[in-house]
Amino acid sequence: MLSARELNALQKQRDHAATALRHIRFHHGNSDGYIALFKIEKHRKKGKEKKNHRQFHYKLEDITVDLLQKWVGNDFYFSMNDFYRIGRTATNLKEFRALYVDLDCYKKNLTPKKVLKILENEFFGKQVPEPSYNILSGRGIQLVWLLEPIPFFKREVWDQVEQFLHKLFDEFGSDPAVLEPSRVFRCDGGINSKNQEEVVVEYRNERRYSIWEFVDEYLPPTPPKSPKRPQSRCFSSSEKKKKPPSFDQPKIHHRFHNLHSLNYSRVKDLETLLSMRNGYLFNCRAIFLFVYGYHFLCNSGDQEATFQAIKEMNTRLMEPLHDWEVLGAFKGALRGWNRLQDKTLNTLAQQNGFQAAGYNYTNETLIRMLSITADEQKHLQTIISREEVRRRNTKFQSEKRRQRGVRPMEQYQHERKERFKDRLEELRHLLAEHENTSNRKLADLMGLSHTHIRKLRSQLSTSNESGN
Repeated sequence: MLSARELNALQKQRDHAATALRHIRFHHGNSDGYIALFKIEKHRKKGKEKKNHRQFHYKLEDITVDLLQKWVGNDFYFSMNDFYRIGRTATNLKEFRALYVDLDCYKKNLTPKKVLKILENEFFGKQVPEPSYNILSGRGIQLVWLLEPIPFFKREVWDQVEQFLHKLFDEFGSDPAVLEPSRVFRCDGGINSKNQEEVVVEYRNERRYSIWEFVDEYLPPTPPKSPKRPQSRCFSSSEKKKKPPSFDQPKIHHRFHNLHSLNYSRVKDLETLLSMRNGYLFNCRAIFLFVYGYHFLCNSGDQEATFQAIKEMNTRLMEPLHDWEVLGAFKGALRGWNRLQDKTLNTLAQQNGFQAAGYNYTNETLIRMLSITADEQKHLQTIISREEVRRRNTKFQSEKRRQRGVRPMEQYQHERKERFKDRLEELRHLLAEHENTSNRKLADLMGLSHTHIRKLRSQLSTSNESGN
């Protein structure tokens, strides 16, 4: 039987685990990816202190108080972003779920309490939004802004904002080592072994920010490009000196989809399509599940998770398929994925002009197989026709012209007609006062060309004749 002291220790450990669980759930929200739990365990061997690193990955629904009781204590961390498969690396990243900075204020001879007071008075809500929460680990402060999840292939945008935050808080000892997406931070209820102080999280708001709010409202504008000077002809192209790249203001580059981002986007598009149709698919249920399973498997690499995802999608159909049909869709997806893992087949596919082995369906093929309408394509990311691409580009270019102050064509035509009417009226008054004045004299009086005056007088004559 356990003593009262041991029972109190167990209860305290369970309370810390509950605190840690609240922190992880608050941070990751509705994540369906893998979350990394990380712990540094210290022990002495032959008189020297040794460190062991323990790390496991769990889905959010699998993280419980009972599980966390085995993790809480000294130096317990969890990942700020989630991963589409096991492995805490940037290449396995699924979604960006937060922006963050680590302020080692003790290196600047500042206390966390003093730094927080300065930040609240001069930074939060002025130079940067208020953080979702901050972590006090005894010696420093970690600020975290929760995000509306953005896919991994938007890393250029995330990197740009992270660099901005790092430079903004550099005077408080911002650590550049945290500027990477697979970072882990200390968890609420843990202990910092460096000073034996308990880690405390101060929750500030439950809002999840859009990363574009940081880009549009807080980041400094990118300086305009200077006009290019003509190249000197006395050097060959290979001898021309190239200007070194500037790292002061990272640029956002638009790029084509690689295979990983394409698979992720198509999975999301197919889920959106099914939601728009309320589960009703006419004569394409089997092909839909097969295509969904193939891209899900290529994105995750997890066969068991793919089979479960296909079965879940089947339950969302208005008329679900039989189990043997669902199994057939999974086997078809698995065959394509196995071909994708074969290096010989990949090399052969690339020699024949394909990006990789497996199933290389074009957008036009998917649109035809799934009977995707033009209206449905407006809500999709990648499964769109060339006409939809042109429509989006036209809209984008139109918005760019509006931002530059260029008027819409309808407004321009209307203003032109109004201006023509005003000139006709002005000419009518001048002719009433100077009936026999030449066109050149009228042109000088009105500040127009004599050719334009001739057109205006012709229009006046036509109007007078029609009036008579």
